[in-house]
Amino acid sequence: MSAKRAFNLVFRLLCLLLFVTALHIPAQAGDAFTQSQLRGRVLDPDRAAVAGVKITSLRNGQPDATAFTNANGEFSLLLEPGEYSLRFFAEGFAEASLIVRSKPTTFEPLEIVLQLAGYSATVTITDMAGYDTFAGSSATKTLTALRDVPQSISVVSREVIKDQGMQSIADVVRYVPGIPWSLITSLDTTLID
Repeated sequence: MSAKRAFNLVFRLLCLLLFVTALHIPAQAGDAFTQSQLRGRVLDPDRAAVAGVKITSLRNGQPDATAFTNANGEFSLLLEPGEYSLRFFAEGFAEASLIVRSKPTTFEPLEIVLQLAGYSATVTITDMAGYDTFAGSSATKTLTALRDVPQSISVVSREVIKDQGMQSIADVVRYVPGIPWSLITSLDTTLID
């Protein structure tokens, strides 16, 4: 290969390289200039800053950028021109969303007020099986756990009276330990309602 031919080949390769570089640099510069910065602040209903809120921008339904609020509730996102859905997530707050249109110019700062999440709880109440009694109020005049009363106590519940068919006070105390038989027989036979 002659020197002239080698020189032409190197010259053409350099020109091609310069041409490709010239096309590529403006494209990158154009991308840098078309992005705009979206700034905002996230507040609670009392207008206090909310830190740690996750902000996700979605473009065409796909995540594009993510940011978190700082201690002052402030955030910023770099967005290319287009329409975005911003979603705001924070524990204890209802999820919020907002549609924004990005332009090559700067945005006015946004102010987002998150609403408190609804409170829900499930409470399950189950009936106790059997005749167990854990608290009483007649001897102490206040509702007190039986284990906290410093006396020996025998409880005859309504369920026991009903199930045993007891009809008088004498029938009831017959099942209570420690009451002498002579006292039981002298009790009034008043019927229990």
